[in-house]
Amino acid sequence: MCGICGIAFAGRASEAESQVRAMAAAMRHRGPDDDGFLVNEARAPGLALGMRRLSIIDLKTGHQPVWNETRDVAVIFNGELYNYRELRERLTLSGHRFSTQSDTEILVHAWEEWGEDCLEELRGMFALALLDLRKRYATAPLLFLARDPLGIKPLYYTQTSDGFAFASEIRALMAGGMAPKKVSHDALTSYFLFGGVSEPVTLLDGVFSLPPGHRMLLYVPERRRMPRARAWWDATRSVAAKEARTTRGHGWKTRCVRTWLRMFRWDYFFPAGWIPARLRRLRHAREREFVHSRSAFREHRTMKRRWHAASPNIAERSIAKFRWKAMRWYPGSTKV
Repeated sequence: MCGICGIAFAGRASEAESQVRAMAAAMRHRGPDDDGFLVNEARAPGLALGMRRLSIIDLKTGHQPVWNETRDVAVIFNGELYNYRELRERLTLSGHRFSTQSDTEILVHAWEEWGEDCLEELRGMFALALLDLRKRYATAPLLFLARDPLGIKPLYYTQTSDGFAFASEIRALMAGGMAPKKVSHDALTSYFLFGGVSEPVTLLDGVFSLPPGHRMLLYVPERRRMPRARAWWDATRSVAAKEARTTRGHGWKTRCVRTWLRMFRWDYFFPAGWIPARLRRLRHAREREFVHSRSAFREHRTMKRRWHAASPNIAERSIAKFRWKAMRWYPGSTKV
């Protein structure tokens, strides 16, 4: 879990920097490992970006913001890309050079290669803010915001007289002085009537959530243009949905588990960094075996019926279940 934030259209660069640092400090619980800032950029006046990082991939060189080779495209990123290795190979063949092993660096090169269409290539959960200082799309630098199709990673924004601001949490917008502490009466009415508030509305007046599967473009120096959220993902025409339909039955479960295990941090379960040798071997061995879960599910269902039929006592069933699981994970052990 990480956190990103930023301000555009600020009157003075010093004010934007102080506000972004306050916003990032309010999200320290989202990323205690590292922080990063993009401030005082002469090519993007009135803009400041910040982030808090929880290190998952590339612990040493995954510092953000991440730039491209020519330092004219930068990105801050909250989330995980499950297919970053495949994208890295494709981009490397296209001539892009990578300086880190993180999945974040994929975004700047994918933006260079495919532009806004790069979102269709991503598989994962994410909320990102990308700054393009080139003059490719317009005469002014642009800020690009996007959110994953299911809205797993949050992203809120507000537009005030002091500028445009976004963050992973509403409390960060409030800490930076960009969100008024005023409850939206329409949202409050919706909450009492329906038990919730539908996106993009939030309980704070003037603060909105970028809907899932939406993107937003801002031209940094041009304050007159109001940002507008646009949908980039459609479930009926999604490339990922088509791939899922065409590859079903051809090892798709194996690929899903394998890509997910790339993001799995085993040292979170063993804080001292020590992982038993047998568990390390089982982790790699079970990666391929565990995805073929149909036979395992049937076996578990059969054993569960036997537990209930053999003994109505909960304690005895728990002991039998423990022995069965221990023998599955440690096949050589007969005494448990």
